[in-house]
Amino acid sequence: MEDAARCYDRDGYAKLKVFNEPDFRFLEDFSRNWVTKLILEGANNNPDVTKMPLEDYHKWWKVMGVEHDGLFHARNRYLTPQGRLKELLHIQAIQEFLTIIHKGKLVQWADPGLGWLGFRFIRPGMGDGYPTSCKNWGAAAGVISVWLPIMGFSSSETIALVPGSHRKEYKNFLPANQKFTAGELRLAEKIPDHAYIRPELEAGDVIFFHPATLHTEDVAESPITRLNLEYRFKPEY
Repeated sequence: MEDAARCYDRDGYAKLKVFNEPDFRFLEDFSRNWVTKLILEGANNNPDVTKMPLEDYHKWWKVMGVEHDGLFHARNRYLTPQGRLKELLHIQAIQEFLTIIHKGKLVQWADPGLGWLGFRFIRPGMGDGYPTSCKNWGAAAGVISVWLPIMGFSSSETIALVPGSHRKEYKNFLPANQKFTAGELRLAEKIPDHAYIRPELEAGDVIFFHPATLHTEDVAESPITRLNLEYRFKPEY
């Protein structure tokens, strides 16, 4: 854990093995059921949707009549966890790591008007993930993010981060029109592709990243659709 904390300080992010196999399988089952139920409703309750592999969603969503653009708005992607789900997301290893990287008190942060746990369902090459930005440029300024992959663990699918960017300043701009959260700033500079890192992960790994770390959720090329959970903590002053 101390090594991961040093990585966080140096790079602005760190990966840490947090969940054992049974706990991860619980999180995986919950997440898959959450997304499948949503897709089922968005496909007019076509029962064939439940037989389709979520990993191949980018290949079959049109054929199955899923109204994707209207379906995956933030209001459908957030909830407030209860019971075992809440306990796992606040597991001791996460609390200990947060205490190491931030000495003050942290409180759970929720997107305004939404719950504090969200998912992202990213089709490759479809522009589902927002362009390069950082949490400090939007409503989530100051938060420490906990990013948990459910489907997609390789460097073809995971979140892309710019190591060390939390220690630098970058030019940003406010897009005139964007399909993501209104009012969020985006990177105005060109950063070469080799500056980004997509960490190689395993089931049960979690990424923590700094509010000033540049990152993008988008995936250009991958054989699967990615699914991940994300939630955040904010210093209480």
